[in-house]
Amino acid sequence: MKKYFLFVLILGIIGFQINCGGVSSVLTAPIDDNVLVLGGILFENLTNTSLGRFETVESGVEIVIVGKDEKSGEIKGYRTVTDKNGYFHLENVPRGQYVVKGLLVMLEDQSTIRITNDWTFTKSPYYKLTRPEQIIDFNVTYFPKQETGGKVMSIGIWYYGMDMGSFQHFIVPKLENRKIRTEKVHNRQTTIDHYKAKFPDSPWFSM
Repeated sequence: MKKYFLFVLILGIIGFQINCGGVSSVLTAPIDDNVLVLGGILFENLTNTSLGRFETVESGVEIVIVGKDEKSGEIKGYRTVTDKNGYFHLENVPRGQYVVKGLLVMLEDQSTIRITNDWTFTKSPYYKLTRPEQIIDFNVTYFPKQETGGKVMSIGIWYYGMDMGSFQHFIVPKLENRKIRTEKVHNRQTTIDHYKAKFPDSPWFSM
């Protein structure tokens, strides 16, 4: 079942740039005016699962990200995956605006879900794709305002809470001793702090 959903997802993103930076052991050096985009994912399944409990998924989440080049206005899609702590990155991509267009999440019971967002206005909701022929496309007309001045760009930690098929979603810089929908306490440092600790000698952080 997992392979089937992965196949459908890949079909939906033909033409996307593959940038599996979330699990790489090194960061490539900066090239020209390109930037390093950092982010994080926290997914909570708040539906009473077949295992009889809520669950949190952070690692191994497959992500489709769409970016808009600040100079050319070109819109391009990327695919990556979260590391064991739920963080991800895109290396040497154009300076611009970036959004999480969709996710593929493997749950504890080995089932998979795909969610996406049309990104047509400020509060466009995420929703679940239920038919195999549905794809996560890269159509985006609204990009949230983001700071694009530096070589390293954080788009924050993206929280998703799934409850009976609907999704709560918000973006925060970090999480400190925070309970969201369950009694579980979440602590997540900023994306920049995480990557500085993970890659202390990277030229991205010495420029």
